[in-house]
Amino acid sequence: AAPGGPGAEVSRQERRRMKKKRKRCEQGKGIQQDYYDIYGDGARASVEIKKPSAHLRLRDVQRALLYALTGELQPPDWVFFKHRPLMHKVVVVLANGMNASLFHQHRRKLQMINARLGEPVEVGAENSTVHPTKTTAALFTVSSGSQHHRNSGPSGLGPLGLQRPLPKKPPFPPEFYTISAEDMRFNDYPMPVFHEGALRVPEEGYVATQPNVRVPVEREGWRDYGIFAIDCEMCLTEHGSELTRICLVDEDCSVVYDELVKPASPIKDYLTRFSGITAEMMQGVTTTLADVQQALLKLLDEKSILVGHSLENDLRSLKLLHPTCIDTTVLYPHHRGPPYKMSLRGLAGRFLGREIQRDAHECSEDARTTMELALLKIYSGPNFGEQLKQGTSLVKILDKKHLKCSLVDRQQTLRRLATGTSTAVACSSDEEAHSRVLKELSSPSRLVWTQFMALNHHFENTVRQSISTKAGSQEVSIEDMEVGEWANHEEVVSIIEGFDKKVGEIYDSLSPNSLFVLVTGQGNTALVRMLQSSKFKRMRNQDAPNPPPVWTEALDRTLVQEQLAAQKGLVFLAVKQ
Repeated sequence: AAPGGPGAEVSRQERRRMKKKRKRCEQGKGIQQDYYDIYGDGARASVEIKKPSAHLRLRDVQRALLYALTGELQPPDWVFFKHRPLMHKVVVVLANGMNASLFHQHRRKLQMINARLGEPVEVGAENSTVHPTKTTAALFTVSSGSQHHRNSGPSGLGPLGLQRPLPKKPPFPPEFYTISAEDMRFNDYPMPVFHEGALRVPEEGYVATQPNVRVPVEREGWRDYGIFAIDCEMCLTEHGSELTRICLVDEDCSVVYDELVKPASPIKDYLTRFSGITAEMMQGVTTTLADVQQALLKLLDEKSILVGHSLENDLRSLKLLHPTCIDTTVLYPHHRGPPYKMSLRGLAGRFLGREIQRDAHECSEDARTTMELALLKIYSGPNFGEQLKQGTSLVKILDKKHLKCSLVDRQQTLRRLATGTSTAVACSSDEEAHSRVLKELSSPSRLVWTQFMALNHHFENTVRQSISTKAGSQEVSIEDMEVGEWANHEEVVSIIEGFDKKVGEIYDSLSPNSLFVLVTGQGNTALVRMLQSSKFKRMRNQDAPNPPPVWTEALDRTLVQEQLAAQKGLVFLAVKQ
């Protein structure tokens, strides 16, 4: 352009615009296009972890995620996101059960993580006994205060109990609350087994509910095959615990089936205090377990929803396989997490305002109570009755900014997290979570989330298997557990190696300028809970006629060591180049 001509003026304006863009980029205030205009199509974001000024907590990780996603809040002082607006996608993986000590102990086996994610920074878990659901809540609840509250649901469905008539339509269909096959295995439900290429009953005497038994009623948004609540009572026989009474009620709490059952073996103890069964009640009873099974197979479709409290015990006593179950111990989880469970009596008092089981268990009363608790949850919404942190969901914040989320998780977690325009992708295992996250990476979602649970499930199962039921009480043989060796168990090593491969494949599938965040959450909290419970029971019962083993200083040191280890997690941050 000629000096002083129109072309020169345009050139000066362009230089001024570029200078302003460069300044905005240097200040971290530029938009994505500014960076490409200044640095070219090869512009890259990066992340640098600094030395934290204080011990990091999960809320610090959450604030860093919120800043990376939206640019709001003050930039975190422990991590620097260079060219943050270029980070078009944030992928977050929560690794439950993996703590700092376990990571460092098996670091050589975590080759893909080491090669791709660099050095982690230590982050504290919520506490040493926290359940994974609490860790997820801590990451997704942007706090508006430190107080907690118990969600009592919509008006008319509060802690005073279920109000009839019921609303016309629940927030989610009842099937939403059924437990997955993975949760069934975790809670020791009777499950079919593969044998010679086909699904079969696990052992002789078991039966399975069948399709096409009931004609469904078309409801608004769902097909109703019937909702039934069940309660079974057992007595002690020469062959252990056997069924002696069953009661089935429908959604109106009307009794559909109620029978006393003659066990196959002679009764040694009627356990009247717990079962409500007496010798007089059992005189002349001829109904057998096989008779009960045939009656249930005529009443229940495989798609009928069966409700119970610790339903796995009822199904085992009935020798019945049923795939569509709602368990009130899962609907209303204990605040300490598995293996702890709320009692039916406690739930009835808290949420129904009713005292039950005053003298003995009454089968129909327990079945009706279980049904009302399930309906209360169904018509109040998935968060009813749970202790929630005050705050706003991270997903809701992103939804208001028109930023989409893809949430790949177990159905129970999706009930709490999914909202607005977020994409909820249900999975029932780590393998499913891995494969479905890979598909979601190509979606327009700004945030992609999943968690791996296999390690935590292994720890929970190990603890559960160490608990034996004796005379109605739970005793834990810690001395036989080889507590200090759990981290080297071959199954733990196998899970860790598989976890490393999954994380590496997710990272390798990312497009450039994607931020990858791996949070390890909490460690072996199941072991800590078990040790704490055992310490309490042993110290409380030392003066009993048959006292348990003494709680020793060595066991106390083990407890303290496991507590410290369980609450030390890690966070990795890396931008795909």
